[in-house]
Amino acid sequence: MFESEYWVTRREYESGGDDEKYLNFFMGEKCGFVGCEYEKFKNSDKCIFHCEKEDWYTTNTDGSKKWNDGLVSEFWKEIREKKIKNEDYYFSYYIFPEFEEYSGINNPFNFFTFEKVLDFSNSKFLGNANFSNIQFKKDVYFTSSIFYEWVDFNLSTFEKTAYLNSINFHNNVFFEKTKFKEVWNFCYSDFSLSKIVIFEECEFALNFENIERHQKHFQNVNFPDTTKIINCDLTNVSFLKSRITDVHFETCKFPKKIQDEIDLEKKISENKTVKAEDYENVENIYRQLKYNFDEKKSFQQADEFYVREMEMKHERFNLNKGYNWVNWIISWLYRDISVYNSSPMRALLWLSFLILFFALIYHCGTYGSIAFEYSFTNAIPFVPTPENMKLKDGLQWFGYFQKIISAGIILLFGLSLRRKFKR
Repeated sequence: MFESEYWVTRREYESGGDDEKYLNFFMGEKCGFVGCEYEKFKNSDKCIFHCEKEDWYTTNTDGSKKWNDGLVSEFWKEIREKKIKNEDYYFSYYIFPEFEEYSGINNPFNFFTFEKVLDFSNSKFLGNANFSNIQFKKDVYFTSSIFYEWVDFNLSTFEKTAYLNSINFHNNVFFEKTKFKEVWNFCYSDFSLSKIVIFEECEFALNFENIERHQKHFQNVNFPDTTKIINCDLTNVSFLKSRITDVHFETCKFPKKIQDEIDLEKKISENKTVKAEDYENVENIYRQLKYNFDEKKSFQQADEFYVREMEMKHERFNLNKGYNWVNWIISWLYRDISVYNSSPMRALLWLSFLILFFALIYHCGTYGSIAFEYSFTNAIPFVPTPENMKLKDGLQWFGYFQKIISAGIILLFGLSLRRKFKR
């Protein structure tokens, strides 16, 4: 409504409209922000909602802000009377001071349930922002907002879409027992300047059916090492292209396959194009999770992520095996013989099978009762082969082949043991 009034007035003026009307509208008492109908605030060229507010506070020696209580109270009074009372929840490009305590509660909106769409996109929150214990019934937009001080979403519920993408957080961030009922995303949000970031006992209840790629949760998010994700079910959560190496995951539930890998499988089943880069992105998530859990000595969980990481690498090689079949064969053997160095028992079973298999060949080649003994000594490099057990000419190539394969399996067995004992 405000933008249309602005453009109508401007078009009238540019087409020969009344100069006085133009000057009153654009140069008079109206806010200088495009499309805003509110009056200018005091000495500012904008209204109380859009003015910069640098002179509303002083900075203490410790960097904290001492706000002018009178100005803060006036701001929130205007919000309640001109916006909330009229059920106008459009706050885009507003510049907020700290949240004041109103009627004994630290919620200056005086509202705990928003029944309509709420828009804070491109807004600035210069002071502490308290959005705790609020039920958002409709879509909520915080896209491209900036929080300069702490922000609290504890105990809040987002019933519909929560657009929390491209936000810059400069201080502490709290999402404790917060519920996300439908679509939500923090894509491209930056927590790198935050001192503390906590997601604790959050409910991420979302099935990815019909969700577009750009709506995928924590995509391209930069988490600092002060981030804690505690007691959350991360079954349906995506961390695609995000930095999570130093995130502190505590008693969180991870699926056997993360959501991004499931998305890839779905694309394949729908005959959509899958690139090597897609596998590499998922591989990188698993690699970060493996490193993360290795660092805190949760080796079993780290091993599971490592296996999935290598599976993604194998699928990437499989996608390009026509160009690099050597890597694909090595990856295939590495997976099937020792589960990527995570199962020495698997390698030992393969070696045992190999000894029995070649013993059968040697037995058929007239070695009779000594076939197994020969097969065993031929497979184990450090066990000498007796002089009376030389292969006949027709079986020499089998002997060479067995030595080569056995050496590879023993190497993988040794690497698997080393990985286990090193931990």
